[in-house]
Amino acid sequence: MLGLSTRPSAVCAIAALGLLHIRALAKDEARTPSSIRHALADSDAPVEAVAAGLANDSCAAPTAISGAGPFAFNNSNFNTDGPTHTACDVYGDGQVQVDHDEWFCWTAPASVCPSGYVVEDCGRTAVDTRIAVYSGCGCPTDSTRLLGCGDDECGETLQTQVPFQPAANQSYLIRVGTYPGQAGGPGSFMVRCDTPPPCTQPASNCRTRNQFDAFVSDRTKFLVADDFSPAASGGVTSVCWWGAYLSDADLNCQGAAPDSFQIRYFADSGGLPGALLNTFSQAGGTLAVTGPVATDQLIADTVPEYAYTATHAAVAVTAGQRYWIEISNSITGCGWYWETAFPGDERAVQDGTDTTPPDGYTNADLILDDLAFCLNVPLASPPMNDQCVNSTVISGVGNFSFDSRFATTDGPPHTRCDVQTNGNDQVAHDQWFCWTSPCTDTIFVRTCGLTQVDTRIAVYQGCLCPPTDGNLVVCDDDLCGAPLGLQTMVRFPATAGQAYMIRVGTFPPEVGGEGQFNISCGPPDHAGCPGTGSCCAARAAPGCCDTPCCETVCACDPYCCTTQWDETCATIGFFGTGCGAAVLCGGCDSVCGDPCAGSCCRDNNAPGCSDTACCEQVCACDPYCCDTEWDQTCAGTGFVPGCGAAAMCGDLCIPQCPVGTVTFVDPPSSTLDARRPHLPQNAAALQGISSVRVSVPAGAELADCWTLCESTGTPGNSIASVVPNGDGTVAVNLAQPLKAGAVTRISYTDDLGTTATGAFVSHPSNANGDATASAADVSALLAELQGTPTLPPGIYRRDIDHSGKFSGADLLEAVDLLNGAGAFTPWMGTPLPTASGACPQ
Repeated sequence: MLGLSTRPSAVCAIAALGLLHIRALAKDEARTPSSIRHALADSDAPVEAVAAGLANDSCAAPTAISGAGPFAFNNSNFNTDGPTHTACDVYGDGQVQVDHDEWFCWTAPASVCPSGYVVEDCGRTAVDTRIAVYSGCGCPTDSTRLLGCGDDECGETLQTQVPFQPAANQSYLIRVGTYPGQAGGPGSFMVRCDTPPPCTQPASNCRTRNQFDAFVSDRTKFLVADDFSPAASGGVTSVCWWGAYLSDADLNCQGAAPDSFQIRYFADSGGLPGALLNTFSQAGGTLAVTGPVATDQLIADTVPEYAYTATHAAVAVTAGQRYWIEISNSITGCGWYWETAFPGDERAVQDGTDTTPPDGYTNADLILDDLAFCLNVPLASPPMNDQCVNSTVISGVGNFSFDSRFATTDGPPHTRCDVQTNGNDQVAHDQWFCWTSPCTDTIFVRTCGLTQVDTRIAVYQGCLCPPTDGNLVVCDDDLCGAPLGLQTMVRFPATAGQAYMIRVGTFPPEVGGEGQFNISCGPPDHAGCPGTGSCCAARAAPGCCDTPCCETVCACDPYCCTTQWDETCATIGFFGTGCGAAVLCGGCDSVCGDPCAGSCCRDNNAPGCSDTACCEQVCACDPYCCDTEWDQTCAGTGFVPGCGAAAMCGDLCIPQCPVGTVTFVDPPSSTLDARRPHLPQNAAALQGISSVRVSVPAGAELADCWTLCESTGTPGNSIASVVPNGDGTVAVNLAQPLKAGAVTRISYTDDLGTTATGAFVSHPSNANGDATASAADVSALLAELQGTPTLPPGIYRRDIDHSGKFSGADLLEAVDLLNGAGAFTPWMGTPLPTASGACPQ
C-alpha cells in the first residue's frame, strides 16, 4: 500500500538477527551488582569523612598520623609553601614544585617492614597528585632531607607512589600536593609495606587492580566473569588475582573455612560468556593455588586485600579473540569478593541475586567495570589514540578507520549524550581524532553502513584535553536507519581551518569493534537525489525533490534513495531513529514553503506552494488553497477576486525565466573536448570551452535562470554572463574554461521549474572518445591524417593544440598530454569523466 514501508518491522529485524539489545531492558529490570561498596552502603558502619579544612596547609603544622591508613586529604584550596626539588621533575619538563601541598607527620612503627614502605594514592583520588617524603618532621624542608618525590606511578592514571626506607619509631614528613598548575581536591593515601607481590607477570599481561571495589563471586548467590583478548596466541597456564573476604559480621572473615577456588574459561558469544571451554577447581585438584597472601592494603579503604596465584592445564587462546574468565570461591559463612581493576573495556558480568542463584549470563548481568587479574600471556593493548591526549590527527573528508575492540574509556560523560534519556550519558571505548575542517559548512560525521558496532559520537570545539561540556558541539547515538539503527550520524557547523575533536565510541556497555566513519562537507551526494514529490510525503519511488533534505535523509538511511521513500523516510525514521525528513529537514508541519510543492504561480494539483510568504498570504483569505488544492485560481487572481498569487504576491508571478524550448547549439550537449587544457609550460594559461551558444525562448538572458556545476574538484567555475546574440540564441559565458577531467553541466530553469541541461566533458588527449585516454587516441589521430576518418566532425577531437587547423602538430601534442610532457598532467590511462544524479557542488 502506498505510503507504508515494505521493510520488515523493527521487531522482525531484531528477531531475524537473533539479538536483544540491552536498551530494551527497563532500568528497573537491570540487576544491582553486589560489591563491597554495595555491602558497606547497606551496613551501619561509619564512613570516614574527608577533611576539607586548611589546618595542615603549612609545613609548620602537619597532621600527625601513624599506621597504614587510609589517611584523608583535601587540598582543594591549599596554598604552596614547600620548596622546589629537581628530583620532582620526573618528566624533565622543568616542573620542580609540588603545588597545593598538604602536610602530614607520619611516625613509623616499632617494627618496620624490612622491604621498606610506599606512600601511594593509587585509585584513591581523581586529583593529579605529586607526593614528596622527607626525613624528620621539622620545617622548613630542603633537598638534603628529601627521601623521594613521585608523580604518575600508578599505571596509566595520574596518581602517585613514593617508596622510602623508614627507621623504627622515627618521624617522616609527607607532602601531598599536585602537579604544577593542576587543581587540588579530596582523596586519601596509604603508607604500606613494600611487600613483593606474589604475582610476577608483567604489566602487559594484567588488568591492574585499583583497590576501589570488589564483586562477590561465591558460587552460591553470585558468579563474576570478565572478558579478555590475548595479544598473542598460546596457552593460559597461570593466573594471578586479588580479592577480599567479607561477611555480615566481619570485615575480614578470611580463615573462617578453607578456600575452594574455581576458575572457568568461556568463549565469547555476542559480548557475553558463551561456550564453556575449561573448568579448574582447587577442591578437584586441577587448580594449584598459592595464597591468600595479605598485601597490607585495603579495598574500598575498609576491607583487607589478599593476593593469589594459580596454575592449571593449558587453555588454548588465539590472538585478538575475546574470551571470558570466571573466578569464584565458595566458603561456608564467608563471602569472597573479586577486586576491580583500572578501566579497561568496562565490560564484566555478575550472575545471580541475593534471592536467585546464578542461572546463566545475560545482558541483565552486565556491569560497567573490570576485574583485576593477570595471565601468563600478554593482553591486547588499547589503540594509540585511546587517550584524548594521544588523539590521531586527521584532515580532509572521506572514510577514516577506527578499532575500539580494546579501547578504554577516558572521556567525560555528557547529559547531551543521553539521547535515550535513560541515564546513560557516557561514550564508552572512546577513540580520539583531532580533525581540521577544510570547509565552512555543515559537517556530517557518520558510521551508517560502515560498521556493525553500536556507535556513539561526540564532537568538541578545538582539540584540548580533557574536553568539557562547554566545548561539546554535538553528541548523538542511533540516528542511522536499517537494519537496527544502532549506528550514528552527527551534524555540526564548522569553519575552514578550525580544529575539532571527534570522539568515536560505543553505547555503554556495548563492546567495541572495527569500522569506519565518514566525514563530509554537507550531506554526501546521492544518485537518488533529487527525486520527485515532497520530502514530507511517502510514495513508492525513491528520493524526493528537495536535494539537501533528500541527501541528508539518505546519508543515514540509503534505503530512502535506493528503494522507496516510505513513511519512515518522510517522518521520524526507520525504527524511530530520527532519520526522517520531519526530524532532519523541518518544514513538514506546513504545506507553505515546501520547495517541492511547486510554484505559487501555477496549478500544483496539491495543497500549498513553495514560497512561504505568498502561500500564507493567499491561504489566509482562501484556506482551500492550503487545505485542498493550490489550483489555477490560487495561482491567478483568486476564486475570491484579488485573493490569488498573481494579485497578492507582487512581482513573484511576473515571468522572469520564460518557458520554451532550450537547445545547446555550439558546442552541442554531450560534447567531449580532447584538446589541451592550458598552454605548454604554463598551467595558469587555461584553454578550452569557455562559451556555449544556446537557443532559448525570448527573454531568457537573466543570469539567475542559469546554473553551472562540475563533477569533481574544488568549485570555482561559474556563469559570468548571458548575452543575447540577436538571432534567438544567447552566449552563456563562463568565468573560466571547462575544468579538465570533469563533467560540466550548464542548466536553464524556467518559471515552471522545468530544467534543460547541457553536459560537456573535458578529457585531454581522448580523441576517440572511448573509456580511457591511451595510445589508441594517437592512432585515431594518425588515421585521420592518413585519410581514414574515424572521428566525429568538428574541432574538439582534432585540434588538440588549439591552432585552428588539424595537422601533425596535434598528434604530437596528444603524445605530450598522454606522457605529461610540457608541464601537462599525464593523462595516459585516465578514465573518461562521468557524473550522475545531482550536481556535486
